[in-house]
Amino acid sequence: MKKLSSQPASRGFTLIELIIVVTVILVISVITILNYNLYNDKQRVKQAGFSLRSDLRLAQTRAMSGQKPFNCDETTTLVSYEVTFSGCGTGACYQIQPLCMKAGIPVDTSASRTQMTLLSGVTFKESYQPIQFLSVTGVTNLNADQSIVLTGAGVTYTVNVSRSGSISDY
Repeated sequence: MKKLSSQPASRGFTLIELIIVVTVILVISVITILNYNLYNDKQRVKQAGFSLRSDLRLAQTRAMSGQKPFNCDETTTLVSYEVTFSGCGTGACYQIQPLCMKAGIPVDTSASRTQMTLLSGVTFKESYQPIQFLSVTGVTNLNADQSIVLTGAGVTYTVNVSRSGSISDY
C-alpha cells in the first residue's frame, strides 16, 4: 500500500524566499550606486586638478616663449603671465593674464585675460596668492613653494608650484 503524503509537491518559491532575494538585490544595488557616486566625486576633483596643472603649465610656457598677446605690440615688453585665484558666481575660478610694460608703464591686457571655472562641486581649499611666471625664465615670483588644494565631496587634490617654476600634482 502506498503512503499518502499530507503535503502537496512544492512548486515555486515561498514569500520569505522572494523577500530575501529582493532585499539582497537592493542592498547590492545601493552599495554599487554609492560607490559609483564616490568614484565620480573623486574623478571630478582629480580632473579639475589635471586641468589646473595643465593651465599653469600653459601660462609658464607662454611666458618662457615670450608669447605676447595681441594688445602688446613690438614696443612693449612681456613681463610675465599671472595666474590669480578667486571665487566667481557659483563656483571657484582662476584667471591667466599676460602682464606687459611699455616704457615702464603697465599696458592694459585685460582683454587677453582667460578665465577658467572649476568643475561643479570643486572649490579651492583657501585663497592663494597670485602666481607670476616670469618671461623667458619661467620661474615664479613666489617667496616659497605654494600648494594649491582643490576640494570637493570630502576629496582633496593638490597641485604644487615651486619657486623655480616646477609644477607637480598628487
